[in-house]
Amino acid sequence: MRFVVTVACVLLLSFLFGCKDKQVDSASALRFLQGIQSGDKKMMYEAARLTDNIVNDSREKLVNPSRYAQTEQQRKDSEFALRISGEIDFFSSKFRKMLPKSAVFIITDSRFKNSTAEASNAVHLVRISYGNRDEAMTDRTNRPVKEMLLRLQQVTRSINGSPMHEFSLNSEDFEKIADKNFEVVSYYQ
Repeated sequence: MRFVVTVACVLLLSFLFGCKDKQVDSASALRFLQGIQSGDKKMMYEAARLTDNIVNDSREKLVNPSRYAQTEQQRKDSEFALRISGEIDFFSSKFRKMLPKSAVFIITDSRFKNSTAEASNAVHLVRISYGNRDEAMTDRTNRPVKEMLLRLQQVTRSINGSPMHEFSLNSEDFEKIADKNFEVVSYYQ
C-alpha cells in the first residue's frame, strides 16, 4: 500500500511540474511591449534575449561564409538572430504610436500554438487601454479607440543552449492594423 501511495505521489508531482513547464511565460512579451512603449531598444533586446555581440557575430558569419564554416543549423541560428534584430528595429519605429505613454496594456491570455521540434510558438492576447483620448488610436472611421485587442506572436528557439524570443504580428493581423481595422473592445464616446 505504501508503494502505491508513493508511486501515486510521484506521478502527481511529475504531472504538476510537467504542466508548469508547458505554460507560456508572458513576462518576456510584456517586457518587449514595455520596450516599444518607452522606445527602449535595449529593453526589447533583453526581452528577446538578444545582445549586440550575438547580432554582430551572426552578421559577420553570414557575410563571410567562406571564413566561417557554419553548419546548416548554425546558419539558421544566425539568420534567426538577425531577423529578431531587424524586427526590433521595425517594431520600435512602427508601433510606438500604438503604445503611447498613456496606454496601459496587459496580457490576458498566452497559449502555445503550432510548436515544432526546433521552436515553440505562442500567441499572447494583449488588451490595450488608452487613458488619453488625444493619444488613442483611431479606426477607419476616425473614431478614437478606448480599448482594443492585439495578438502578439512569440517564437522561441534555443540558440547555443539559450532560449531566444522573436516577437511579431502574423501577416493577417499586421494588415488589419495597417488598415486601421482594429479588434476594438470599446470606443470613446
